[in-house]
Amino acid sequence: MKSNQILLVKAKGGMGNRMLCAVTGIAYGLLSRRQVVIDWTDQAYSKHGENVFLSYFNTPLVEVSGNLPSDGGVFPKIWQGHLDWSVSRMVHAYDPDKHSSFRIHRKYSANLRRLDYPEDIIVLWSYTHRIQDLQSALSKQFELGRDARVDDILRHLLTHYMVLRPEIKARIDAFRNENFSGNVIGVHVRHSDRSANVDRYLDRVKRLCKNNDDVTIFVATDNQSVLSRFQAGFPKVISTDKWYPDSGVPMHQNSTCPNAFENGVEALVDMYLLSYCHWLVYPKGSTFSYISSILSSAPKENIIDMDGYNFRVHIARILRDILH
Repeated sequence: MKSNQILLVKAKGGMGNRMLCAVTGIAYGLLSRRQVVIDWTDQAYSKHGENVFLSYFNTPLVEVSGNLPSDGGVFPKIWQGHLDWSVSRMVHAYDPDKHSSFRIHRKYSANLRRLDYPEDIIVLWSYTHRIQDLQSALSKQFELGRDARVDDILRHLLTHYMVLRPEIKARIDAFRNENFSGNVIGVHVRHSDRSANVDRYLDRVKRLCKNNDDVTIFVATDNQSVLSRFQAGFPKVISTDKWYPDSGVPMHQNSTCPNAFENGVEALVDMYLLSYCHWLVYPKGSTFSYISSILSSAPKENIIDMDGYNFRVHIARILRDILH
Protein backbone atom coordinates (compact mmCIF):
# COMPACT_ATOMS: atom_id res chain seq x y z
CA MET A 1 0.00 0.00 0.00
CA LYS A 2 1.11 3.59 -0.60
CA SER A 3 1.24 4.88 2.93
CA ASN A 4 1.24 8.48 1.69
CA GLN A 5 -1.93 8.11 -0.40
CA ILE A 6 -5.27 7.50 1.23
CA LEU A 7 -8.73 6.37 0.18
CA LEU A 8 -11.19 7.78 2.71
CA VAL A 9 -14.42 5.76 2.62
CA LYS A 10 -17.47 7.52 4.05
CA ALA A 11 -20.89 6.09 4.90
CA LYS A 12 -24.57 6.97 4.81
CA GLY A 13 -27.70 4.92 5.36
CA GLY A 14 -28.20 1.59 7.11
CA MET A 15 -25.88 -1.34 7.73
CA GLY A 16 -26.28 -2.82 4.25
CA ASN A 17 -25.52 0.48 2.52
CA ARG A 18 -22.44 0.98 4.66
CA MET A 19 -21.07 -2.52 4.19
CA LEU A 20 -21.40 -2.44 0.41
CA CYS A 21 -19.70 0.95 0.21
CA ALA A 22 -16.93 -0.18 2.60
CA VAL A 23 -16.22 -3.39 0.71
CA THR A 24 -16.05 -1.40 -2.54
CA GLY A 25 -13.48 0.84 -0.89
CA ILE A 26 -11.42 -2.15 0.21
CA ALA A 27 -11.48 -3.48 -3.36
CA TYR A 28 -10.43 -0.12 -4.79
CA GLY A 29 -7.64 0.15 -2.22
CA LEU A 30 -6.28 -3.25 -3.27
CA LEU A 31 -6.18 -2.20 -6.91
CA SER A 32 -4.92 1.36 -6.44
CA ARG A 33 -2.54 0.45 -3.59
CA ARG A 34 -3.91 3.24 -1.43
CA GLN A 35 -4.29 2.95 2.32
CA VAL A 36 -7.99 2.45 3.03
CA VAL A 37 -9.43 4.52 5.87
CA ILE A 38 -13.08 3.80 6.66
CA ASP A 39 -14.99 6.54 8.45
CA TRP A 40 -18.30 5.64 10.09
CA THR A 41 -18.11 8.71 12.30
CA ASP A 42 -21.75 9.65 12.65
CA GLN A 43 -24.63 8.75 14.94
CA ALA A 44 -26.17 5.96 12.88
CA TYR A 45 -24.64 3.28 15.09
CA SER A 46 -23.02 5.24 17.90
CA LYS A 47 -24.43 7.59 20.49
CA HIS A 48 -21.70 10.21 20.33
CA GLY A 49 -20.54 9.86 16.73
CA GLU A 50 -17.63 7.48 17.32
CA ASN A 51 -16.11 5.60 14.39
CA VAL A 52 -17.42 2.10 15.12
CA PHE A 53 -16.37 0.27 11.94
CA LEU A 54 -13.61 -1.80 13.55
CA SER A 55 -15.90 -2.58 16.48
CA TYR A 56 -17.99 -4.61 14.03
CA PHE A 57 -15.36 -6.05 11.67
CA ASN A 58 -11.84 -7.47 11.71
CA THR A 59 -10.36 -5.94 8.58
CA PRO A 60 -6.55 -5.93 8.49
CA LEU A 61 -6.30 -3.75 5.39
CA VAL A 62 -8.34 -0.96 6.94
CA GLU A 63 -7.56 1.87 9.31
CA VAL A 64 -10.06 4.18 10.97
CA SER A 65 -9.91 7.91 10.49
CA GLY A 66 -7.67 9.72 12.91
CA ASN A 67 -5.06 12.31 12.08
CA LEU A 68 -5.48 12.64 8.34
CA PRO A 69 -2.94 14.84 6.54
CA SER A 70 -4.01 18.47 6.60
CA ASP A 71 -1.96 19.41 3.56
CA GLY A 72 -1.92 17.93 0.09
CA GLY A 73 -4.64 17.53 -2.48
CA VAL A 74 -8.13 16.19 -1.86
CA PHE A 75 -10.63 14.88 -4.41
CA PRO A 76 -13.46 15.72 -4.74
CA LYS A 77 -12.37 19.22 -3.79
CA ILE A 78 -15.60 19.91 -1.90
CA TRP A 79 -14.17 17.77 0.94
CA GLN A 80 -11.14 20.04 1.39
CA GLY A 81 -11.31 21.29 4.97
CA HIS A 82 -14.23 18.95 5.75
CA LEU A 83 -12.61 15.51 5.89
CA ASP A 84 -13.93 15.02 9.42
CA TRP A 85 -17.53 15.68 8.34
CA SER A 86 -20.02 12.89 7.69
CA VAL A 87 -21.76 12.54 4.33
CA SER A 88 -25.06 13.47 5.94
CA ARG A 89 -23.56 16.68 7.28
CA MET A 90 -22.04 17.55 3.90
CA VAL A 91 -25.24 16.92 1.96
CA HIS A 92 -27.27 18.81 4.55
CA ALA A 93 -24.90 21.78 4.24
CA TYR A 94 -24.57 21.91 0.45
CA ASP A 95 -27.49 19.92 -1.02
CA PRO A 96 -30.19 19.65 1.66
CA ASP A 97 -32.89 18.67 -0.84
CA LYS A 98 -30.87 15.85 -2.44
CA HIS A 99 -30.41 13.25 0.28
CA SER A 100 -32.32 10.69 -1.81
CA SER A 101 -30.87 11.66 -5.19
CA PHE A 102 -29.50 8.85 -7.38
CA ARG A 103 -26.77 11.20 -8.63
CA ILE A 104 -25.66 13.07 -5.54
CA HIS A 105 -22.75 10.68 -4.89
CA ARG A 106 -21.06 12.01 -8.03
CA LYS A 107 -20.45 15.31 -6.28
CA TYR A 108 -19.00 13.74 -3.14
CA SER A 109 -17.14 10.67 -4.44
CA ALA A 110 -14.25 9.78 -6.71
CA ASN A 111 -14.93 7.91 -9.95
CA LEU A 112 -13.86 4.32 -9.30
CA ARG A 113 -13.11 3.67 -12.95
CA ARG A 114 -10.00 5.80 -12.45
CA LEU A 115 -7.15 4.37 -10.36
CA ASP A 116 -4.50 7.05 -10.93
CA TYR A 117 -5.74 10.11 -9.03
CA PRO A 118 -2.73 12.29 -8.14
CA GLU A 119 -4.33 13.71 -4.98
CA ASP A 120 -3.04 12.47 -1.62
CA ILE A 121 -6.58 11.82 -0.36
CA ILE A 122 -9.56 10.74 -2.40
CA VAL A 123 -13.02 10.23 -0.91
CA LEU A 124 -15.41 7.42 -1.77
CA TRP A 125 -19.08 7.24 -0.94
CA SER A 126 -22.05 5.43 -2.44
CA TYR A 127 -25.35 4.05 -1.16
CA THR A 128 -24.43 0.66 -2.60
CA HIS A 129 -21.48 -1.23 -4.07
CA ARG A 130 -19.70 -0.20 -7.27
CA ILE A 131 -17.96 -3.51 -7.93
CA GLN A 132 -19.09 -3.51 -11.56
CA ASP A 133 -16.71 -0.58 -12.15
CA LEU A 134 -13.80 -2.80 -11.04
CA GLN A 135 -15.13 -6.20 -12.10
CA SER A 136 -12.53 -7.25 -14.66
CA ALA A 137 -9.54 -6.18 -12.56
CA LEU A 138 -10.92 -7.81 -9.41
CA SER A 139 -11.66 -11.10 -11.16
CA LYS A 140 -8.00 -11.21 -12.17
CA GLN A 141 -6.78 -10.02 -8.74
CA PHE A 142 -8.62 -12.81 -6.92
CA GLU A 143 -8.15 -15.43 -9.67
CA LEU A 144 -11.90 -15.98 -9.88
CA GLY A 145 -11.96 -16.50 -13.64
CA ARG A 146 -13.34 -14.46 -16.51
CA ASP A 147 -16.91 -15.54 -15.81
CA ALA A 148 -16.93 -14.27 -12.21
CA ARG A 149 -20.11 -12.33 -11.50
CA VAL A 150 -20.35 -9.23 -9.36
CA ASP A 151 -21.98 -11.32 -6.62
CA ASP A 152 -19.05 -13.78 -6.73
CA ILE A 153 -16.59 -10.94 -6.20
CA LEU A 154 -18.67 -9.44 -3.41
CA ARG A 155 -18.86 -12.80 -1.65
CA HIS A 156 -15.07 -13.15 -1.85
CA LEU A 157 -14.55 -9.65 -0.47
CA LEU A 158 -17.08 -10.03 2.34
CA THR A 159 -15.76 -13.40 3.48
CA HIS A 160 -12.05 -12.57 3.25
CA TYR A 161 -11.77 -8.84 3.92
CA MET A 162 -14.75 -7.93 6.13
CA VAL A 163 -14.78 -10.63 8.79
CA LEU A 164 -17.13 -10.17 11.72
CA ARG A 165 -15.67 -9.54 15.14
CA PRO A 166 -15.49 -12.86 17.05
CA GLU A 167 -17.94 -11.74 19.73
CA ILE A 168 -20.56 -10.96 17.07
CA LYS A 169 -19.91 -14.24 15.25
CA ALA A 170 -20.32 -16.04 18.60
CA ARG A 171 -23.81 -14.55 19.04
CA ILE A 172 -24.80 -15.75 15.58
CA ASP A 173 -23.47 -19.25 16.20
CA ALA A 174 -25.18 -19.48 19.59
CA PHE A 175 -28.57 -18.57 18.11
CA ARG A 176 -28.12 -21.04 15.25
CA ASN A 177 -27.12 -23.88 17.53
CA GLU A 178 -30.07 -23.27 19.84
CA ASN A 179 -32.81 -22.50 17.32
CA PHE A 180 -32.00 -23.74 13.81
CA SER A 181 -33.26 -27.29 13.35
CA GLY A 182 -34.81 -29.07 10.40
CA ASN A 183 -35.60 -26.88 7.41
CA VAL A 184 -35.25 -23.16 8.10
CA ILE A 185 -36.95 -20.55 5.94
CA GLY A 186 -35.41 -17.13 6.40
CA VAL A 187 -37.70 -14.18 5.72
CA HIS A 188 -36.68 -10.54 5.60
CA VAL A 189 -39.53 -8.04 5.52
CA ARG A 190 -38.43 -4.41 5.45
CA HIS A 191 -41.46 -2.42 6.53
CA SER A 192 -40.11 0.83 7.95
CA ASP A 193 -41.71 2.70 5.04
CA ARG A 194 -44.77 0.38 5.10
CA SER A 195 -44.26 -0.38 1.41
CA ALA A 196 -43.87 -4.16 1.70
CA ASN A 197 -46.94 -6.24 0.89
CA VAL A 198 -46.80 -8.52 3.92
CA ASP A 199 -49.57 -10.76 2.55
CA ARG A 200 -47.34 -11.69 -0.40
CA TYR A 201 -44.58 -12.77 1.97
CA LEU A 202 -47.01 -14.81 4.06
CA ASP A 203 -48.44 -16.52 0.98
CA ARG A 204 -44.97 -17.33 -0.39
CA VAL A 205 -43.88 -18.89 2.89
CA LYS A 206 -47.13 -20.90 3.11
CA ARG A 207 -46.38 -22.39 -0.31
CA LEU A 208 -42.89 -23.37 0.83
CA CYS A 209 -44.25 -24.95 4.01
CA LYS A 210 -46.71 -27.11 2.04
CA ASN A 211 -43.86 -28.75 0.14
CA ASN A 212 -41.48 -29.25 3.06
CA ASP A 213 -41.66 -30.94 6.45
CA ASP A 214 -40.28 -29.86 9.82
CA VAL A 215 -40.12 -26.18 8.89
CA THR A 216 -38.88 -23.39 11.14
CA ILE A 217 -39.42 -19.81 10.00
CA PHE A 218 -36.80 -17.25 10.96
CA VAL A 219 -38.17 -13.72 10.61
CA ALA A 220 -35.94 -10.67 10.38
CA THR A 221 -37.93 -7.46 10.23
CA ASP A 222 -37.90 -3.87 11.39
CA ASN A 223 -41.57 -3.97 12.36
CA GLN A 224 -43.06 -5.71 15.40
CA SER A 225 -46.48 -6.11 13.78
CA VAL A 226 -44.94 -8.01 10.86
CA LEU A 227 -43.40 -10.49 13.28
CA SER A 228 -46.76 -10.85 15.05
CA ARG A 229 -48.49 -11.72 11.77
CA PHE A 230 -46.00 -14.50 11.07
CA GLN A 231 -46.34 -15.81 14.62
CA ALA A 232 -50.11 -15.90 14.19
CA GLY A 233 -49.89 -17.67 10.83
CA PHE A 234 -47.31 -20.39 11.45
CA PRO A 235 -46.65 -22.82 14.31
CA LYS A 236 -42.87 -22.43 14.55
CA VAL A 237 -41.56 -18.89 14.13
CA ILE A 238 -38.30 -17.66 15.62
CA SER A 239 -36.63 -14.27 15.77
CA THR A 240 -33.82 -12.62 17.67
CA ASP A 241 -34.45 -10.41 20.68
CA LYS A 242 -33.94 -6.81 19.62
CA TRP A 243 -35.25 -3.29 19.86
CA TYR A 244 -38.04 -2.29 17.47
CA PRO A 245 -38.89 1.29 16.47
CA ASP A 246 -42.41 2.64 16.15
CA SER A 247 -44.22 1.39 13.07
CA GLY A 248 -43.11 3.16 9.90
CA VAL A 249 -39.89 4.56 11.40
CA PRO A 250 -36.36 3.41 10.38
CA MET A 251 -34.26 1.48 12.89
CA HIS A 252 -30.97 3.27 12.23
CA GLN A 253 -30.35 6.92 13.09
CA ASN A 254 -33.40 6.78 15.32
CA SER A 255 -33.23 9.11 18.32
CA THR A 256 -35.45 6.79 20.38
CA CYS A 257 -33.07 3.83 20.05
CA PRO A 258 -31.66 3.08 23.52
CA ASN A 259 -28.32 1.75 22.21
CA ALA A 260 -27.24 2.66 18.68
CA PHE A 261 -24.16 0.42 18.67
CA GLU A 262 -26.18 -2.60 19.83
CA ASN A 263 -28.70 -1.80 17.11
CA GLY A 264 -25.89 -2.34 14.61
CA VAL A 265 -24.89 -5.63 16.23
CA GLU A 266 -28.51 -6.80 16.09
CA ALA A 267 -28.63 -5.90 12.39
CA LEU A 268 -25.51 -7.95 11.67
CA VAL A 269 -26.80 -10.93 13.64
CA ASP A 270 -30.05 -10.97 11.65
CA MET A 271 -28.25 -10.40 8.35
CA TYR A 272 -25.88 -13.32 8.80
CA LEU A 273 -28.54 -15.63 10.27
CA LEU A 274 -30.57 -15.10 7.10
CA SER A 275 -27.57 -16.26 5.09
CA TYR A 276 -27.53 -19.59 6.97
CA CYS A 277 -31.17 -20.44 6.21
CA HIS A 278 -32.10 -23.21 3.76
CA TRP A 279 -34.46 -20.83 1.97
CA LEU A 280 -34.29 -17.06 1.80
CA VAL A 281 -37.36 -14.96 1.02
CA TYR A 282 -36.23 -11.36 0.68
CA PRO A 283 -36.51 -8.09 -1.25
CA LYS A 284 -33.41 -7.67 -3.42
CA GLY A 285 -33.96 -3.92 -3.30
CA SER A 286 -32.83 -4.07 0.32
CA THR A 287 -29.04 -3.86 0.61
CA PHE A 288 -29.43 -5.59 3.99
CA SER A 289 -30.79 -8.92 2.76
CA TYR A 290 -29.04 -8.58 -0.59
CA ILE A 291 -25.86 -9.18 1.42
CA SER A 292 -27.56 -12.18 3.06
CA SER A 293 -28.28 -13.60 -0.39
CA ILE A 294 -24.66 -13.10 -1.48
CA LEU A 295 -23.34 -14.92 1.58
CA SER A 296 -25.94 -17.70 1.38
CA SER A 297 -24.91 -21.20 0.37
CA ALA A 298 -28.52 -22.22 -0.31
CA PRO A 299 -29.33 -23.53 -3.81
CA LYS A 300 -30.13 -20.77 -6.26
CA GLU A 301 -33.75 -21.90 -6.56
CA ASN A 302 -34.16 -21.51 -2.79
CA ILE A 303 -33.27 -17.81 -2.85
CA ILE A 304 -36.51 -16.02 -3.64
CA ASP A 305 -36.46 -12.34 -4.57
CA MET A 306 -39.82 -10.80 -3.67
CA ASP A 307 -38.91 -7.71 -5.70
CA GLY A 308 -38.62 -9.85 -8.83
CA TYR A 309 -41.96 -8.62 -10.18
CA ASN A 310 -41.90 -5.18 -8.61
CA PHE A 311 -41.83 -2.76 -11.55
CA ARG A 312 -41.05 0.24 -9.35
CA VAL A 313 -37.99 -1.45 -7.86
CA HIS A 314 -36.71 -2.51 -11.29
CA ILE A 315 -36.99 1.03 -12.62
CA ALA A 316 -35.14 2.37 -9.57
CA ARG A 317 -32.31 -0.14 -10.12
CA ILE A 318 -32.00 0.76 -13.79
CA LEU A 319 -31.91 4.48 -13.03
CA ARG A 320 -29.31 3.97 -10.32
CA ASP A 321 -27.05 1.99 -12.65
CA ILE A 322 -27.41 4.50 -15.49
CA LEU A 323 -26.79 7.52 -13.30
CA HIS A 324 -23.75 5.98 -11.63
